[in-house]
Amino acid sequence: MSNILAGLGLQQLKVLEKRIKQRRFNHHRYSNLLAEMEGVELQQEYSKDFYSNFWLNCITTDHLKISKLDIQEEFTKNHIDVRSLWNPLHLQRYLKGTLYFGDNLSETLFQKGLCLPSSSNLTNEEFDRIAQVFNSLEK
Repeated sequence: MSNILAGLGLQQLKVLEKRIKQRRFNHHRYSNLLAEMEGVELQQEYSKDFYSNFWLNCITTDHLKISKLDIQEEFTKNHIDVRSLWNPLHLQRYLKGTLYFGDNLSETLFQKGLCLPSSSNLTNEEFDRIAQVFNSLEK
């Protein structure tokens, strides 16, 4: 690591707690927004023994009326970037047919999951736009 990168890293440590607090606040806002939305589930901390920084806020959808693609298309129409959860490595073309361990959980999450805007500088106005998209999906 170069001295410049080390210096940047040290400076970022000074604002780390603030960034985590902002990301956790985003998660709180998403929790409130999605609490009553049937079929959309926001990831949560595994138990009270964990303290997540919620660097990403991710949802899964398991509802016949609102699919992952419906949500993704509505966000795209409104110029808001959402992304699929990561494609499992064992499904990547160069790893097809290789041995892997699991019970298809990663495939299920990829098929049903989206990463929502989660920046630590997400403004109230930007969050309101996100909320409007989710509210339009419920109608």
